[in-house]
Amino acid sequence: METLIDRLAQFIENKGISDREFQRIVGGSSGQMNAAKRGNRAFKEGKRENPASLTSIFIENILRNFPDLNPTWLLIGEGDMVKDEQSPAIDYKEVSRLRNECYTKSTRIITLMEENTTLAKEVLELRKEVDALKGNVTR
Repeated sequence: METLIDRLAQFIENKGISDREFQRIVGGSSGQMNAAKRGNRAFKEGKRENPASLTSIFIENILRNFPDLNPTWLLIGEGDMVKDEQSPAIDYKEVSRLRNECYTKSTRIITLMEENTTLAKEVLELRKEVDALKGNVTR
């Protein structure tokens, strides 16, 4: 029996993104998909009475962030995975690459700001030393 979790995993794979990137896009907790997959596996193995589930808020976030995903297919498995609408295609790999690039650049900016603060303090100390030396020379 194919479950919502199975279909969601299939959609994520189809998009060519990792579970981690998917969760970052939809705002889920770091282990939410893994926990759902484990619960789904346990259901299929007969170790659990009901399949794993996701909160309605999480599903809403998925549908908001992936407008091409067919909600009917996701929820009950009917129809095509993606909508036939003429919506702009989102290149999720490119989104992921840009997000990583932004993270890298913002980390570099923070490092440079910290270095700038350190250098500004050193300049201030050196100015104090120069002023003190000037005062010693004029005496």
